[in-house]
Amino acid sequence: MTGPVFKSDRGYPIQNPYLSIANTALDHMRKFLIEFGMTPASRSKLRVVTPTREVEDPLEEFLREGTQARDPS
Repeated sequence: MTGPVFKSDRGYPIQNPYLSIANTALDHMRKFLIEFGMTPASRSKLRVVTPTREVEDPLEEFLREGTQARDPS
């Protein structure tokens, strides 16, 4: 059984059963990509939320405290 169509035991062309399985998997993947904004059309519908207040970076604070401790003035 290879290809999208093959001959049955009686010689008639029939659709490969794996084709419907592959089509279902493709539909699931397409829905997944749309849901998570991974297609150009769905990406344009995303809304990016920026924080209203600036979030302090713990590393920046640590480095600033370190330089203030070494500064003799």
